[in-house]
Amino acid sequence: MDNILLIGNGFDIGHGYPTSYKEYDDMAQSFESIYNSTWWRSVGGFADIEKTKHYYLDIFMYVEEKLCEEFHSLITDNVWQEIFDEKFNKLNCRDNWYDFENYIKEDLNDPNGVAIKNIPKAIDDLKRFRRAFEIIVYLFPNYARNRQREKGIKYKRVSEIITNINPKYVINYNYTDTYSRLYNKEIQIDYVHGKANLNGNIDTCNIVFGTSDFEDDEKNKMFHEFTKCYQVKKFGIEFKFIEWLRDGNYTLHVYGHSLDVTDIDTLKIIFESKSIKKIVIWHMEKEKKLEKLKVTLGNNLYDAIKTKIELRKIY
Repeated sequence: MDNILLIGNGFDIGHGYPTSYKEYDDMAQSFESIYNSTWWRSVGGFADIEKTKHYYLDIFMYVEEKLCEEFHSLITDNVWQEIFDEKFNKLNCRDNWYDFENYIKEDLNDPNGVAIKNIPKAIDDLKRFRRAFEIIVYLFPNYARNRQREKGIKYKRVSEIITNINPKYVINYNYTDTYSRLYNKEIQIDYVHGKANLNGNIDTCNIVFGTSDFEDDEKNKMFHEFTKCYQVKKFGIEFKFIEWLRDGNYTLHVYGHSLDVTDIDTLKIIFESKSIKKIVIWHMEKEKKLEKLKVTLGNNLYDAIKTKIELRKIY
């Protein structure tokens, strides 16, 4: 039976790449603090590049000058960057990829929310934020690979798991091409949420960043541009996995995906497919993963497929 690998942001994180929202926002705030200071252009680099964050920012701010200026313009006076900064500064534990996408819905559902006060600006700011994130998520994994080569860092356990899966297809919820770079460039990959392109701009950026549909039909009409479903259609993203699952017998391996409700539309199609005979979910905490899956799929679908599910611990 052939394998299909479904990957989320935890796949990149598992390879040591700084693509979580926690890492993004930490670096974005540090970037703004340094960029707006009077000294950084004259000092010639960070003294402490042993700190990973400083290593990345040192390259970005001193080598990628044009992109650095573009990034600054994109996150300045950006309502979503401000909202995410505020949420990030209140975190007391490790954040998860999906939390920040849910903050969009949380703010728009709040009559006193920040973004809801000016929806046209919020729409434009989301385009700007998506492009800002596209720049970082494209560049910083490249910096990380150079860093790992310099220090001889290898992520042996993760590599063993992924190599042994040896998938026929990859369903990729990331914006990065990490799998093809590290494992197999010949494997067909479905970039469900689009693919980061460094040479684009806010008008060509097609990475999907948003929330699930709203429960209220009126809100769906008002806020449709903030939903993943709308963005997928707008960007003309066609799901390859639908054709892959028309026939065949597959074991689905899920690695590094939060299984959050923001991706319910696509996850439901995949999990209930008759071509998926077995579902292997790689996890760090079994109970949390199962609970998340139940909430996302709903009791009826979960009960229908639970005999196909096998949980395997990463470490």
